[in-house]
Amino acid sequence: MVNKKWVLITLCGWLLLTIVGSTRSVEYNQTILVWIALRQTWLLFGGWIAISKVGLLSWKSRDVVFGGVAGIGLFFLNGFVGYAVIQGLSRLYGVGVVNQWLIQERAGVDLLLSLADGNYLWAVFFLVVIGAPVSEELFFRGAVLSGLRSILPDWLGITIAALFFAWVHFYIIQFLPIFLAGIVLGVLFIRSQTIIRPIVAHIVVNGIVFLVYFFSM
Repeated sequence: MVNKKWVLITLCGWLLLTIVGSTRSVEYNQTILVWIALRQTWLLFGGWIAISKVGLLSWKSRDVVFGGVAGIGLFFLNGFVGYAVIQGLSRLYGVGVVNQWLIQERAGVDLLLSLADGNYLWAVFFLVVIGAPVSEELFFRGAVLSGLRSILPDWLGITIAALFFAWVHFYIIQFLPIFLAGIVLGVLFIRSQTIIRPIVAHIVVNGIVFLVYFFSM
């Protein structure tokens, strides 16, 4: 049984760290990395406690392979859906408005990845490619989705967890791609009954995105 109390505690703590971190000065590069690391560590800690008695970390070698293949497919799916969303919104609101939204949504990512061009390459790589996938999957799929499954049908639990996953990223244009990614990761988790498949898939997606951003900047 998932510890639902710790799911709520973890969520509240993560939101508090996000709010406080966003209001603090980021004059130093280390400050940005420290606040990201704190949020990820809290998600990891809280998610681990919430699912510690459920046994979702058992895995076999095929789970890693399947997760890797799923991650590659998920990267292309996100790219296609993201492009479609941009085209649709551009027709509704105009190219200029959508470009401004894109700039705003990419500002944080661009700032973080710009640090990878200096002395913090490996720190940024670890936070983006390892820290984010592991902590987010432990919490959103391992804790949140498992908790929802105990009171809701699987399809509804996957949908709600994916909506929540997309909402906490605070995006407009990327909301739908992230929501669909949450659906795919949720299905991977439900069908395999292990958190390893969605973790590996998430690592692969973030790894590819990191490389694309890094070499394009």
